[in-house]
Amino acid sequence: MNSIMLAAAWFVASGSTACTTYEALNIAHRMSIGMLTTGVETIKYSNECTILSEDTPTLPQSVGVYSKAEMISYDGKRKVYFINTRDLRKK
Repeated sequence: MNSIMLAAAWFVASGSTACTTYEALNIAHRMSIGMLTTGVETIKYSNECTILSEDTPTLPQSVGVYSKAEMISYDGKRKVYFINTRDLRKK
């Protein structure tokens, strides 16, 4: 088992959006509230964001309105994502 899974007391809630760039997270937020986005923005969202299907262990690095958090990506490597802080849960 990966050490990040053992050490993490924080989780990102299932159904949350995690993006590799802050700009993509802003696009995801605008899309979630129904604002119009350009085709380029939609492509950026598709390439840089993922919607989590289960609670995911994380190690928050900086916390504000948005958080920068390290998680295990789909290919099993540690990766830094930007998430909404309201999606962080402590277990």
